[in-house]
Amino acid sequence: MSPTVLRKNGFRFYFYSNEHIPIHIHVEKWDRYMKYDLENNHIIENNFKKIEENEVLSIMFKNKEKLIISWKNYFNKKYNYEK
Repeated sequence: MSPTVLRKNGFRFYFYSNEHIPIHIHVEKWDRYMKYDLENNHIIENNFKKIEENEVLSIMFKNKEKLIISWKNYFNKKYNYEK
């Protein structure tokens, strides 16, 4: 299972139900993909073209708090995040 957190401009932002820390997000559109570390602010994997990468990062930064809160709410029992 992979809960979708956000859909924007055709990009799907999601995580897997068996994720590990650090807090990170997966992004896909067609056959392109990015994995981004939200805690340490860096790209882990990426095969988007530069223009797409910039669009993904812009969307991500505008929604970073929502993405992190979604992760923490989903994984609260597993990692004991404070509410």
